[in-house]
Amino acid sequence: MEKTESSDEFRSEEEKIAALAFNDEKNKANLVYANRTKGPNSSKYDSLGQEILSQVELSGIYKDSSISRKIEKRKTDGLQQVVLFSDIDNTFYDRNNPDASSHLSNMLEKMSWGVVYVTGRDQEMVESQNDLPKADIVVGAVGTEIYILNTEGKYVRDEEFREILLGSWDRDTIYQEAKDIVNRHSDISFQPRDNPDLIGQEGHEPQEFKISLHIFGEIEKAQEVAKLFDQIKGIKVIFSTDIHNPNKFNLDLLPETGGKELAVQYLSNKLGIKGFVAGDSGNDLGMLLDSGHPAILVGGAQEETRAAVVNYQADGLFDRQIRRMPNGQEIRIGTDKIDDASRGIINALQQADFNPEDAKWFVTNLYNMSKKEK
Repeated sequence: MEKTESSDEFRSEEEKIAALAFNDEKNKANLVYANRTKGPNSSKYDSLGQEILSQVELSGIYKDSSISRKIEKRKTDGLQQVVLFSDIDNTFYDRNNPDASSHLSNMLEKMSWGVVYVTGRDQEMVESQNDLPKADIVVGAVGTEIYILNTEGKYVRDEEFREILLGSWDRDTIYQEAKDIVNRHSDISFQPRDNPDLIGQEGHEPQEFKISLHIFGEIEKAQEVAKLFDQIKGIKVIFSTDIHNPNKFNLDLLPETGGKELAVQYLSNKLGIKGFVAGDSGNDLGMLLDSGHPAILVGGAQEETRAAVVNYQADGLFDRQIRRMPNGQEIRIGTDKIDDASRGIINALQQADFNPEDAKWFVTNLYNMSKKEK
């Protein structure tokens, strides 16, 4: 018999014990499901046994939006509203396999899942890419701006979120302190938008809540250099590897009240939804570890991101790929090649252990799509 990766011969004793414990938890979950859907309090749960969150009355730009239509559709079908919060590059979108992104987008649309891009790009850059499926919401500039797609197909900025960031951000002072550090270190430079010699020229307009730099060299040295910016008060420092050059690193200085994980938490509360998050790079770490939603680390993730997640002190294994963190958050760790980018999201969401509500619909949709393509 051919050996597979899941064979007991490839498991340590610790993993075998964890697998048995996981199966025990799954049996308990099945019993809970039966009690919820058929018990006296069944009205508090949806048709899949999930507790129905308090319905949030959407207002302002959220009321007349594409995501409000999806939320209402799920509600009508007796299901909890769900959103996928996903990074774009090498996560939702794979330039080497754009069809997989379309498959994922089509499946999410069929199930009325909301799609929120949580990216380092700004909204204009996202909208300008013609082969990128349209999202209901764009969280841009590393979690410092939010744009909502209205029913007319136009993106409108969430000014309430902008006001939250304004309260903790003095851009001019922070930029000057960053400039002082750059002037003392030859291996640090401002990215074009924040380059003092280019600011004001067309295409080099600074972003309101983000100051971005590059660090060059080996990763260990770059991470040490990045710590120099910790001396600047009132900011959040985000480090990631440049997707085009393994010896160039991005450093983003953000307001303390910004960042991907805080934007995800803000939207989760605003919409009254549950969700999943997906990412691959250093600027995704916050939402992968602290968003409060089950997380997907796709295959082909950046080395330092994978190391941070895999070596993070986990509270036991569910199986070889799904881990539960001490704060209760679950993370599915993708395998290279098999789980690259959007394929990794699809593979995660069709696993009942990770996505018990809608997993069977992902499996059915994939099967139906494969039949149509033959």
